[in-house]
Amino acid sequence: MTARAVIRTEAAGGGRTRLETLRSDPPLTLRQTGPRRVHLVSTGAGPLRGDRFDLAVDVAPGTSLEVRSVAATLVLPGLADTPSVMVVRARVGAGAALRFSPEPTVLAAGCAHHLVVRLSLAEDATVFWREEIVFGRHGERPGRGHARFDATVAGRPLLRQDLLIGEDAVDGSPAVYGDARCVGSTLLAGPAWAPPAELDAEPDAERERRAVLGDGWAALPLAGPGVQVCALGADAVQLRKRLRRGEEAAGAPPPGPPAAARAAARAASPPGQPAAAQTVAASGAFAAAHPVPPAGPLAAAHPVRPPARPFTTPADGGRG
Repeated sequence: MTARAVIRTEAAGGGRTRLETLRSDPPLTLRQTGPRRVHLVSTGAGPLRGDRFDLAVDVAPGTSLEVRSVAATLVLPGLADTPSVMVVRARVGAGAALRFSPEPTVLAAGCAHHLVVRLSLAEDATVFWREEIVFGRHGERPGRGHARFDATVAGRPLLRQDLLIGEDAVDGSPAVYGDARCVGSTLLAGPAWAPPAELDAEPDAERERRAVLGDGWAALPLAGPGVQVCALGADAVQLRKRLRRGEEAAGAPPPGPPAAARAAARAASPPGQPAAAQTVAASGAFAAAHPVPPAGPLAAAHPVRPPARPFTTPADGGRG
């Protein structure tokens, strides 16, 4: 089975975002669930071996989008000899923001699956991209999975990553997954996570970006404008908690409930100015356009506001 889906935004008046295109084929079905939010809905079993799903996301300049899913994706075995494939191509334009955080992908026993992400960002685009993979259903060994992630900023490589699951060479290795049953990562990318200027005459140690380590997670600054959070967990609940701790350490603004976000936007609006004209942070879709640097320990690298405290992680006792 082959299924394709397309999400495309466009700028509307007053700083608003409109979904210009929302097209999908079952079982890869899209549903708009908010002004800037789309949920992926699985309207059929799978993917199974031999299936291919393609999702294209195009976030126009100056707009924002949040993509989520209503449930985990269960990858199943099938009769075909070829693996199932899920390809996500995302382009985020100038000044745009994308938050991509679907529920976990579960690799059922006997499956063979390829997950490919190709993410292209403009120079000042902002992205929150979370991926979670569960090694099989309860009590079973995982199927085989290969996850490939490629991200570029203005055509320059930001992150290249490969994950192999269900391979004897890596499963159970203390240097890879150990006894974990889940693996996940979050990419935070954008100007707020850019490294200090390379031509600083006097490097500032307080602004130096360093890794932050916690219990089962790590927040790792990249060479470009980004931070990657990596985590392992015994189950999906523990994995999500650890990823969130790493995201907080990296200064990721959490998504707020739509009602609370609208109330905050109204409260922050000057008299006579509509709440829709506020930043993306006030919209609740993703605080990508927030005018202040991230609040976590990795904010030490931000050139606008040096940190007021040492580079530590009080939540887990980790240190950089």
